[in-house]
Amino acid sequence: MKNILRLSIICCLLVFNSCYEELDFDQINDYVYKPVITSSLTFFSVVPGQFFNAAGVQETSITSESDFRVFEDSFVKNDIVKIDFNTLIKNEFDRDVTIDVSFLDDNNTLLYQFASIVIPAGDLENTFTEEVFISTNPAIVNTTKVRIRAELEDTGASMNPNDTSEFEFKSSVTLYIESEL
Repeated sequence: MKNILRLSIICCLLVFNSCYEELDFDQINDYVYKPVITSSLTFFSVVPGQFFNAAGVQETSITSESDFRVFEDSFVKNDIVKIDFNTLIKNEFDRDVTIDVSFLDDNNTLLYQFASIVIPAGDLENTFTEEVFISTNPAIVNTTKVRIRAELEDTGASMNPNDTSEFEFKSSVTLYIESEL
């Protein structure tokens, strides 16, 4: 019983002598919401036979175009501060491949383009990241599609259309948003 009485007295002293501070409900006005959203963008895999047209002539490039309508949402369009474009590329071909990435609007107007990415022959795990800051590239928020072009190095020799080696391109985007409540 004596221990309970002592514990009660100590608890009362702590409760009545504890520090407190007035609540500041205006702190919410200073809060900045910073979500980070990552999503896949495009994926394609090609073998040498896909570089040959119906007449059996080897083409030097393949182009893939994907819709990218994330900026149609006004929250994203108005509050985005940065975009990271990430790729993972596997090149089993016997020649280098150059990748060009272009951001376009509905009229196919070029809004932003990365420097060409050269993937050496036989590179099985090439990663690349490009940061795009909206403050220095504001037109990019008008993007509605992304065009990716893969161009083969001209070695002077034609590829074997029956070869099973492949070129694989995977990409994602990470959107950095900052918004006040």
